[in-house]
Amino acid sequence: MKYAAFLTIALWSFSSHAVEFNKRTALPVELQDRIAAAIEEKCPNVIAVVEASTKERVEITDQGTRDSFFTSVFEGDVIRGNDPYPVEITVLSSKFDVSNPAIDPLSIESVKGLACR
Repeated sequence: MKYAAFLTIALWSFSSHAVEFNKRTALPVELQDRIAAAIEEKCPNVIAVVEASTKERVEITDQGTRDSFFTSVFEGDVIRGNDPYPVEITVLSSKFDVSNPAIDPLSIESVKGLACR
């Protein structure tokens, strides 16, 4: 019985800190991994984080490259006492269309929310 309770708590703790993205999100997969890591780093007390919305703004430069800028809103909970309180996290990120492999095309500009550092 103790093992079942421990396993349940362990699985809940592990899964609750993961960031869940919408199936039809505008965010590229490689940027999703970075956003999840940034949220977990900046907002360690927020659990059950889910992408609520993402808006994409595309800029086409004079050279014809396509740069994408994303504003994503995530919802999660912070546990205070025994009660969960909903919080919102806003992430600004971008993906640049660069041909130089020495330049990282992905960027997380900010992670902001009341429960974030």
